[in-house]
Amino acid sequence: MSELERLSDRRKGDGFNSGELLKNDAEWVACWTCRKKHKLRANNADHDYQDFALRHPTERGCIVMRLAPPALERTVRREERKKRRFYHALRDFAHNANILEAYQAAQNVDQTSLASLANSLTAGWCAAWLDNTVNLYLGYLYYFNLAMANTAAASQKAVYLFAAGSLASADLPTNSAGNNVTNSSSTSGLLTFLDVSANPTAFATVRVMPYLTTNKPVYGCFDIAPAFSGWIPPFTWLSLVNASGAALGSSSLVTKYRGIFLTAA
Repeated sequence: MSELERLSDRRKGDGFNSGELLKNDAEWVACWTCRKKHKLRANNADHDYQDFALRHPTERGCIVMRLAPPALERTVRREERKKRRFYHALRDFAHNANILEAYQAAQNVDQTSLASLANSLTAGWCAAWLDNTVNLYLGYLYYFNLAMANTAAASQKAVYLFAAGSLASADLPTNSAGNNVTNSSSTSGLLTFLDVSANPTAFATVRVMPYLTTNKPVYGCFDIAPAFSGWIPPFTWLSLVNASGAALGSSSLVTKYRGIFLTAA
């Protein structure tokens, strides 16, 4: 830690207010050690600065800084960006509250066309859209437990999950095969892809769930927010390609999700 950082940390909340300095729209000189500041006269700024520096020598441990309005404004803007980037607004409450994860009640995903979905590198399934414009959840935790037909693993030995998002339900994302996601808020359906083993899908890969043992279920529990760089779009779609070598079972399929948010305790 530098000397300036050490002094700043030791004297937090005990001195200069950059907002106050900026509001005066003047050039200042300040001693970070003595916590003294002096406004520089516009017609004699250099002389005032040198006089102040003589009375606050470095050999006494003084750290003298000359602060002009443009530099002050850059500093304030930089601190504002830092607070947004590192979520300092939330951290400011850490001393008087515990910020905890919380979850929406479990919601069922419509399974139309999912039961008995054949093994295929192109024939997939797509859930109905998920509207996050009201609940504004920070993430969605999905749970899949897929029964498999009594067939040995083959092909890619996995079930692939993809996510797509848009700013409006009418703006339907299109995959690399030129096919749109399900245009419904309640009913899922089939969705054809290009061969997923050889082509990009144009959607973000959420999870690859392996199928390695005959007749064992394929399952996973995961948040889809990372597929969108950590921010859930207003509308999202989850799609699936069964390239396990076995068809999905005709029953005992569990597909659910829960919205994720933060709460203070």
